[in-house]
Amino acid sequence: MGFTLLSVHIMGCIWYLLAERYHNPKRTWIGVHLQNFKQESIGKRYVYALFWSMITIASLGYGNLTAVNPVERLYTMLCMFYKSGAAYLIGNMADLAVDITRRTQKFRISVEAVSRFAIQNHLASSLRDQMMNYMSLKFKTESLQQEEIMSMLPKAMRTSICQHLFFPTLKKAYLFHGTSNDFILQLIAENESGILPTW
Repeated sequence: MGFTLLSVHIMGCIWYLLAERYHNPKRTWIGVHLQNFKQESIGKRYVYALFWSMITIASLGYGNLTAVNPVERLYTMLCMFYKSGAAYLIGNMADLAVDITRRTQKFRISVEAVSRFAIQNHLASSLRDQMMNYMSLKFKTESLQQEEIMSMLPKAMRTSICQHLFFPTLKKAYLFHGTSNDFILQLIAENESGILPTW
């Protein structure tokens, strides 16, 4: 909201400045409506300019405050480009925020379900921690499109990435307690698309 108000203010001020500096004041957007607009109060002139910029940002048309000379027409076109770009950017940011919120909510529901399951079945705290670690890893790698990216890379690079991603998790896993690091690294190397399934 603050960004929009600032944009409206700046656009309106520049819009007025174009009329103020134009060589023929009667051939300006405000000069057509107020013959001696420089004699009017600054508040009245500001409201006129603000009205034009507000209508431009909202894409409602211009009513009777339209560009009269070529400089004003060029500025109007620039403002429309700016407004279109800002709308596109804000729309994409909103979509991104909604997607992140949806993913986070889904993660919270999953964690709550796992926690309830562990409590109801009286699972050991170490097993509960492993389940939570798995859910956390799943959440972190969910949006990476792991399989597509990994298939584009050479085998040596895939192995290095898998080692970086999965070695700490496998090292902590109960199933691999007491095994050597070499065994875990070999296991990772055998499965080049990743130890854990793609979600």
